[in-house]
Amino acid sequence: METGLSEQEITLLDNQSLAERVSQAVQTELSKEAAPDAERLVYDAIIEQVELALFKTVMLQNRNNQSKAAKQLGISRGTMRTKLKKYFGDTYISIRD
Repeated sequence: METGLSEQEITLLDNQSLAERVSQAVQTELSKEAAPDAERLVYDAIIEQVELALFKTVMLQNRNNQSKAAKQLGISRGTMRTKLKKYFGDTYISIRD
């Protein structure tokens, strides 16, 4: 799979902690110029991006089983459902007859 990164950049990424990678992403996000009329809600935007990736990854890892995914994250199934609905609509919400 082509990533567009050099071998050296990939090695650097592999050796960085999650906190270091998140810190770099936050710095990149903070350096972007906001539209003059837009209010920047940096915290909310960053948390949303992290949660989006986190919930998608855990759902895929647990074969869309909400209970297992919630347990892995240490949150209630209700919280899991709320987050899934927020970020993915009905994609991970099954309808029972």
